[in-house]
Amino acid sequence: MSARVGALLHVGELVVGAPLAALSAIEPVDRTLLAVAIAGFAAWVAVHAPIVWRRGLIAPMVIGDIVVTVALCLINSYISPAERVDEGSGWVATIASMAIIGVAMAWPARAAIPAGLVIIAAFQAGFLIGGLAGKGVNHTAIMCVQLVSAVVVMRVLRRVDAAETAAVAAERRSRQAAELQAAHRADEISQLRALHDTALTTLTLVGTGVAAARSRALSERASADLMVIEHLAAAYREHSEERWVRLDGPLERLAADPPFGLTVEHDLVPCHVPKRVAESLVSSAAEALRNVARHAGVSAAHLALRTDGGRVRLDVTDHGRGFDPAAAPEHRFGIRQSIVGRMASVGGVAEVHSAPGAGTRWCLHWPAERVAP
Repeated sequence: MSARVGALLHVGELVVGAPLAALSAIEPVDRTLLAVAIAGFAAWVAVHAPIVWRRGLIAPMVIGDIVVTVALCLINSYISPAERVDEGSGWVATIASMAIIGVAMAWPARAAIPAGLVIIAAFQAGFLIGGLAGKGVNHTAIMCVQLVSAVVVMRVLRRVDAAETAAVAAERRSRQAAELQAAHRADEISQLRALHDTALTTLTLVGTGVAAARSRALSERASADLMVIEHLAAAYREHSEERWVRLDGPLERLAADPPFGLTVEHDLVPCHVPKRVAESLVSSAAEALRNVARHAGVSAAHLALRTDGGRVRLDVTDHGRGFDPAAAPEHRFGIRQSIVGRMASVGGVAEVHSAPGAGTRWCLHWPAERVAP
């Protein structure tokens, strides 16, 4: 949502700000240079807005916005009547302020603060280049406050979002564990009832002497009891075979035929998990690999499967451009549902470790009562 708001603001700056800039272009504004600047900004908005609307504040769009804004700031004295506005406000100042807020929305503080300072420095440098030393100081100070405020607010929002996501995932896991335990208990009671009504009753009849040990009726009853017990055993075997499957096999096939032609190296230990869990782990890994192909800027990734302390752990790693997980747009369904939500639906958890320029590692955990080798 925040990314789409940023896209709409850019459109507004063009639709409202550009005409005002043209109307206020009094001497000594260079009208030709102003026309070029407006046309260039319009071209950038035409590229920026639809991409950000669909894919969020991805790194190329944020970097491009910084470059365009810095260029406008450096020629500000030539495309706006800066010498007549003491505080240095105007069309370019508005664009610079929105760009500062944009980097705070897209990146964590360690990246947003340097990027914002570059824009602020370029804004002030524009006055010096135009021979207007001393102008724009007030608005430069306002931009510094905007940068600090935006970084602080986004840091708080990201922490709140992370805490809320963790709480929802924990509650879902707890509910699923309770439902699973209740189902196991109901199945156990059903089997105990069947045993009570068959074998135990027959043994009681024999033990108390109610039925003769070699009577025809007892033989027929014992035969019927045996059929019931064999049926229970067969159902248990079928249930076990359905629930527990090899996990490393499907992952090997995924690595051999990955999405979008990636090269996927793998290091997989043999293990068994419930069928539904295996499907979720493989599907989550496939979505992570699709994200590598789409966003990481690399052509290789790595799968690692381990069993550790009663847990199955699957890592999907790449050494690409990385991203800030806390700043992932809400509409990025692939992260929030296709990976995190899918793992939570089977009682697992998905953790992502990434930062801009530092690659990405997805850690998919499934807490199991046992890990069959």
